[in-house]
Amino acid sequence: MRIGDSSWHRVPPTGPAGPAEKPAEEFRAEDGADRVYLSRLSQALLLCGLPPARLEHLRSLVQSDAYEIPAAELSRRIVQFYLDISAEDTGGAG
Repeated sequence: MRIGDSSWHRVPPTGPAGPAEKPAEEFRAEDGADRVYLSRLSQALLLCGLPPARLEHLRSLVQSDAYEIPAAELSRRIVQFYLDISAEDTGGAG
């Protein structure tokens, strides 16, 4: 994933990743032989209502390092998110 500022340079990984997130939910096959684990993030994505084809398209963009986010738009949305939360917490007076 890239954010629109091309002056940033990719930092190489420093070593193996830490322990994986503990699965939030486990599904077992009828015979108990196979297991599928869904992380909380996976569950959230499944419940967000995006069509599976859209999720697959986004996944392929991220994997190919072609997913770009304009920095100005990202910052605007982050600020707006927190302004909206603030307004909710104060009953609309934020």
